[in-house]
Amino acid sequence: MIRVSALVLLGMIGFAGCGGAKVAAPATTAAADVEQDATKPPMPKSATPAATKPDFAAYRQHLADANAAYARKDYAAFLASTERATAALSNSPRAMYNVACGYALTGKSAEAIGQLEKLAQMNLYFDVMRDDDLASLRNLPQFTAVFARFGALEKEVRGTSAPAFTLPERDTIAEGIAHDSQTGAFFVSSVHNRKIIKILPGGRAQDFATKDLFAVLAMAVDAKRRALWACSSAVPEMKNFQETDKGRAKIVEFDIDTGNLRQTISLDESGMGHMCNDLAVDGDGTVFVSDPAASMVYTVPPGGKTLDALVPRGEFAAPQGIALTSDGQSIFVADYSRGLFHVDRSSRAVTWMLPPDDSTLVGIDGLVTHRGDLIAIQNGIRPHRVVRIAVDVSAKVVRRVEILQMNHPAFNEPTLGVVVGKELFYVANSQWGSFDKGVLWPMDKLKEPVVLKLGLE
Repeated sequence: MIRVSALVLLGMIGFAGCGGAKVAAPATTAAADVEQDATKPPMPKSATPAATKPDFAAYRQHLADANAAYARKDYAAFLASTERATAALSNSPRAMYNVACGYALTGKSAEAIGQLEKLAQMNLYFDVMRDDDLASLRNLPQFTAVFARFGALEKEVRGTSAPAFTLPERDTIAEGIAHDSQTGAFFVSSVHNRKIIKILPGGRAQDFATKDLFAVLAMAVDAKRRALWACSSAVPEMKNFQETDKGRAKIVEFDIDTGNLRQTISLDESGMGHMCNDLAVDGDGTVFVSDPAASMVYTVPPGGKTLDALVPRGEFAAPQGIALTSDGQSIFVADYSRGLFHVDRSSRAVTWMLPPDDSTLVGIDGLVTHRGDLIAIQNGIRPHRVVRIAVDVSAKVVRRVEILQMNHPAFNEPTLGVVVGKELFYVANSQWGSFDKGVLWPMDKLKEPVVLKLGLE
């Protein structure tokens, strides 16, 4: 996950309104804003959402108006602005929660509790008992009931993920994972130690690449061309971070068999900070790269040496995970603060995909495909989870969202994953929140990085 996205999230979905941070978010600078519940059946009811086109500019403006109204204690205006925000961007957890606060602050108790119940039905956790804006509701039995539903969300473990392997270096701050189908080796990226670790079949770990790297984030294997592609970006959480490196990023290509560096392509547009955050490789060798700092998506054509803009600034706020459609004609992009998008490679048309009413698609970090579905890792909502997203590519709609794993005991901000056969292997405990003012916690407060595996069929 990109840490720069925290700045975006505060303006897009982070709980800046309604009295500040409205959710007890994970201890990470890029925590999104929502959390989900545990009372739903294993597979939510299929739904075909209406093709509602969001107005992101209006959404941002309404939230800004709401914040200003809240600051001057004009709670009627605050409520009106947040209601307009939900109209501009449906299924926005931030706006929905702030509407509940606005109802409570204006004496509309039944409406406030009804709104909180909607969020609980979406499996979104909020620390409602600690929010003074909801104080008027606390003695109501209906509030006690919805509070209990939120409380259950923090405890229910859903899913059957099992440990695949661990890494010995506790200060890794693992982010990305890739797999070589030819050798069976896994690769895990280290943010803090600025390197790539290779895990051999049998579990032995060894350094693969350690030189001339910033923090290493996402990776992808092009087995046909024996290449390992990696995102490398300068972030404060990496060792020996220098302010002069701020905003620098690059993608690197290694020979996966020898570890030799084949090429480096810098994201160096003049006057603009960058973050190489996630990437994917097509069957023809095209590389797709997300840059949430610049709010862009790029491609590197087969054999190319430069980045081409596939989606320019303006369409996304904080693009993260990228996944290819089965036919390779389109890609899916997870915007951390706006949800899921479909991008047609030929026309470059960008379409926002509305989720069913009982789910949200904000806060997605990792995104991969499996048998026509999307598998997403959501660490920007609580509880953290892995979900299956059934999509209709032709209609560009989301049919349903199924929680595959939630509240695993090993979770400490899960990040990225890779599908191997019928299983998802993913980083369970990146430990991004283990910093105090940029200084990593002592080793005895950290845990060994854990990679979990989850059956998908």
